[in-house]
Amino acid sequence: MLGLALDKFGITLDDFTAGLPIRLKEKKPYTYASLNLHALSFFQKDPEFREALNEADKIRFDGIAAIWLARLSGSGKVEKIGSDVLMDSLYEHGSRRRWGFFLLGGPRGAAKSAADKINEVYPDLQILGTHHGYFNRSEEDRIIARINSLSPDILIVGMGMPKQEKWIRRNRNKLKVGLITSCGAYIEQISEKGLGYFPKWANRFHLSWLLRVIKNPNKIAGRYIADAAAFFPLLAKAVFNRFANLSNLDSKR
Repeated sequence: MLGLALDKFGITLDDFTAGLPIRLKEKKPYTYASLNLHALSFFQKDPEFREALNEADKIRFDGIAAIWLARLSGSGKVEKIGSDVLMDSLYEHGSRRRWGFFLLGGPRGAAKSAADKINEVYPDLQILGTHHGYFNRSEEDRIIARINSLSPDILIVGMGMPKQEKWIRRNRNKLKVGLITSCGAYIEQISEKGLGYFPKWANRFHLSWLLRVIKNPNKIAGRYIADAAAFFPLLAKAVFNRFANLSNLDSKR
């Protein structure tokens, strides 16, 4: 799919969380990226972003557009895992197992505010530290040193695409954590609205994108239109390849 190995996608949320305890003990950064309509747009035009996804250990589907492409490409397991759904699962497991978290991203003060709101729902969750996402290259080593000194099990990075993926790719081998997962604007959203920003029915019916547009039309609508324009050529190519493969199978029979 788009040059990405299909085995990067073949994992459900339950499978993913079931395998985490072993990975976290190893303290070898395991990276979990996301693929949605916005990512598909960057994938076509940004070589560094493509490399970041290619080097990720697993990729989750965070949008119906990516799911359509995966199904057409023949991916076995297709499950939408939004950032809010993933994080709620990590918080539940983390509270029971005493995993430590670090939140990196959002404007100044957003990560700390998000941590406070998360602890209101999960009071036993260990959020060891936070830092905003508006820093430059000269500050990276200091921030990484702080993260490593706290030794969190899970690092949540929310700087928006494609910045967060490039940052993770560039620094993953410097970090002494078990899991690094990207989350887009999740930290900022949680800091403002708290957990439950998207109701469960929105995830179930793949309508989170519509709620984003309704809540913030000036910021989001234009981006979705541009991303959709980039997506349809990919969809047409995937449909063509699918029928071409089916035709080849029929001819061989």
